[in-house]
Amino acid sequence: MSKKSRRKNRARIRAAQMQQNHAQQIQTPQEETPMTNEMNQAIAPIGITEERVTEQTVELLPVDKLKLGEYQRNTDLKRAKLIATNFDVAKLGLLVVSNRSGIYYLLDGAHRASALRLLNYSHTRCIVLHGLTYQQEADYFRTQRDNTRSLTQYSLFKAGVEAEDPLCIAIQEIAEKHGFEIRATSKNFKFLSAIHALKTVATVYGNDVLDTTLCLIRETWDGLKETTKREYIVGVAEFVSRFGEANFAKIMCKKSLTAIWQDYMKFTTYASRASNDPAMRKAFCMALLAQYNQRLAAHNRLYMED
Repeated sequence: MSKKSRRKNRARIRAAQMQQNHAQQIQTPQEETPMTNEMNQAIAPIGITEERVTEQTVELLPVDKLKLGEYQRNTDLKRAKLIATNFDVAKLGLLVVSNRSGIYYLLDGAHRASALRLLNYSHTRCIVLHGLTYQQEADYFRTQRDNTRSLTQYSLFKAGVEAEDPLCIAIQEIAEKHGFEIRATSKNFKFLSAIHALKTVATVYGNDVLDTTLCLIRETWDGLKETTKREYIVGVAEFVSRFGEANFAKIMCKKSLTAIWQDYMKFTTYASRASNDPAMRKAFCMALLAQYNQRLAAHNRLYMED
């Protein structure tokens, strides 16, 4: 037998021994699946070679047996009903509970559990943590999001394009039509990163207004990166929805961006600067309009009706 074959044989023997030891250490009750050895090895600290087993299992539990600890927030019934209305079993995931003295306390998934009750589900699979004290449960609940990272607007948008979501596809096509690219950061003029603003415009005003908005931004301020910020996108969209194109590019290309921003600061408050806030969109439109009307004869000026 060659050295290579002997090494492979020894590796198979060691793997079989580890599997046997793993099976002896964890007793598997009915309807219970232990976390796999491979998963534990994947999350084991670097440099630790001995087998490590987390004190958790996956179990099928009765929904009506899942309880809330005192450290838990109150369940929002409105949110639970929303989950139930839009219920998708593929997105349910696993609830996380603690088995303390034979009682299962919810650590993550209280609203999903309420939705399951509303939908008359009798059982659901849960990750069950064992051996936690009440204080450790409370600490887990408090810190469970410490090592998680929320999905960015860009990540959600990319996934939407791959999922062929009509809104995401339409935004991407309109952006590309005018020479823009949807990116995570806007390092130059052609990169659009204000994805929430783009979605707001498409949703509130429609795709035609978004199309005109991006067209005017390019014609008016081509190359000026700051004009692809969310304020400009939603502000120009508000302008277009009220007045149409109205020689916007010809007039506004001569205006100072600093002056536009200073006027915007006069018309808005810090609390109303989210792109989905109608007050923010109106305020930036007013700033654009103030500059637009400068040096125009009275009969050529535009006025906001409200």
